[in-house]
Amino acid sequence: MTDKKPKTCSVCGFPHYAKGLCKTHYSQRPERKAYKKAYSQRPERKAHMKAYHQRPEAKAYMKAYHQRPEVKAHKNAKIQTKKIVREYQALMLLKNPSRLAMLRLEALAEILGRDLEEWRTEEQKKVWI
Repeated sequence: MTDKKPKTCSVCGFPHYAKGLCKTHYSQRPERKAYKKAYSQRPERKAHMKAYHQRPEAKAYMKAYHQRPEVKAHKNAKIQTKKIVREYQALMLLKNPSRLAMLRLEALAEILGRDLEEWRTEEQKKVWI
């Protein structure tokens, strides 16, 4: 009897789903995205989803779902991250940032887990160093 190694995703190492990829990475393939988009644009699919979302039990479920603390926390964290990314990008565009702006930029880069050296252009390196 041979011990077969379980198949794993070639990108992340999670369990294999199809074509050597996990479910997440398989669904990110361009062919799969195109299929899902085409499927959701079909008139019969649109009609079905519209009818589903008009049902009182579906509305009640969604309302209850969005009131759950973990869902609210996730939504708030996502909004906060978007604000941080926008501020970070705005500071990265400054040609001649102040010392305070540089400190804020470094703090935001640390929060986002980015390396400033990778993002600085040669012109910014001359100004900042």
